[in-house]
Amino acid sequence: MSLYIVDSNFFIQAHRAYYPLDVIQSFWVKVKQLAEEGKIKSIDKVKNEIYSNASHEDELKDWCDEKSEPNRKSRIKIPEVCNQFGVRYINTVDLLRELNENI
Repeated sequence: MSLYIVDSNFFIQAHRAYYPLDVIQSFWVKVKQLAEEGKIKSIDKVKNEIYSNASHEDELKDWCDEKSEPNRKSRIKIPEVCNQFGVRYINTVDLLRELNENI
């Protein structure tokens, strides 16, 4: 099984442009499911970036509060690791297609 590492743009663009939490909740249910199944992962830096770019009332920030793992201590910068190992980047739709998932 492939593992996909998702960065802050995965969450920010999805929420603000394509899948707002208040309209397309099925996308966020699927994201949580994929994370619980170990198919997608992220790091604490992503959560920090979401928090620094979020307004006080931002639903994405609230969603992260509910779904994050605050005790995780990973400090890996995703783009640097991907570049080092020749890992490709894909967008959200391609991720869902490769996982044969739909929302």
